[in-house]
Amino acid sequence: MEEQIITSESLVEEQENVQETVKDLGDESGKKKKVRKRKGRFLAAVIGFLIGVGLTVVLVSLVVLYANKTNKENIVKALIHKYYLSEVDEKVLEDGKYKGMISALEDPYSLYFTIDETTARVQSNEGVYKGIGVVLTENGETGILTVTRVYEGSPAETAGILAGDILHMVAGQLASDLGLTEAVNQIKTSGDAGIDLTFIREGQEEYVEVHVVPSDIEYQKVASQMINEEIGYLAIYDFVETTASQFESHLQNLKDQGMKKLIVDLRNNTGGLMTAVTAILDDILPEGVMVYTVDKNGNRKDYNSTGDDTLGIPMVVLVNEYTASASEIFAGAVRDYGLAELVGTVTYGKGVVQSTFFLEDGSAVKLTTANYYTPNGININDKGLEPDYEVQLDTEPDEDGYIYDTQLEKALEVIGQMN
Repeated sequence: MEEQIITSESLVEEQENVQETVKDLGDESGKKKKVRKRKGRFLAAVIGFLIGVGLTVVLVSLVVLYANKTNKENIVKALIHKYYLSEVDEKVLEDGKYKGMISALEDPYSLYFTIDETTARVQSNEGVYKGIGVVLTENGETGILTVTRVYEGSPAETAGILAGDILHMVAGQLASDLGLTEAVNQIKTSGDAGIDLTFIREGQEEYVEVHVVPSDIEYQKVASQMINEEIGYLAIYDFVETTASQFESHLQNLKDQGMKKLIVDLRNNTGGLMTAVTAILDDILPEGVMVYTVDKNGNRKDYNSTGDDTLGIPMVVLVNEYTASASEIFAGAVRDYGLAELVGTVTYGKGVVQSTFFLEDGSAVKLTTANYYTPNGININDKGLEPDYEVQLDTEPDEDGYIYDTQLEKALEVIGQMN
């Protein structure tokens, strides 16, 4: 038996047919009043019946459609649980359903975050984490964990840990057996009791044993130095909540050392928060539009600088193919205002903005919600910013084994000619 499919169009058509029948019957003449009344009562009963049946059909159809949808999901789950080779976590399936929904948009910037992923993302954007203030890297072949950076003023620095130290033991367990993720997790979660760590240090026969207590560590997103008596160098690695305050601190420090020209390095900076980059631009630009966005409905939102603070010195910005998003907003704005020239390679070309929506259970959805434009109305999505001076980075060492930063060298040449 073939199942009848009831659509809204067929229900409307059926209703129109009934109404036409009523009209035709009402127009009949030459009938006795009693007969007309009898037919009228009969017709009303028929119409009432049809309407009742129609509503029932609609309700039943909706229930069937919902049941089919629900059953499909349940059937797929049942098949997985019954036939899939490995054990399955129900929560993983649930999260996978939402990840799949967002993935279907085929937008690399729109994402679903699980509860754990959301927590980690929020902490990352805050620019503060619980730890001891070291950066560890793992050798994929040997599993050796090496300290590549120690933050100034951190518990690690206080304990005497040095860049280049190899992490050997974590609370009596071999670090190479734990792996990077678990080793870091044990250090971070050791709490006020702290944790015992053992390091191997080059040139030292004995192990270096320390006890260290984690604390709140601020990610260092900005670094700076004076290249010579006039030129300052300032690198921004990421735009998070703490980047603007770090930028202001480093900028003032360079000014105090007599800086008269500035090179800003945004190479490999893949972006971050709109609020962070606009806060920095407000310390540089004159009064006016720093960047603006336009959503799907054509609504425009301007981000304006106050003009209270302006940099007022020659500037060059270093960019490359990994300079993206908020970094491109910075580079595009300072160039549009005629305050800087760009040196390096064409930037990544991410000219869209995402909004993050936090859900009640602690998970989150990030969706692309607008295009952004530089002050001169340029959208660089999928195109990037063309540098004023295109220079490839030299990766080949010279005869002495030294690799020159050809892009920085060009930046120094360009800024040297600026007044």
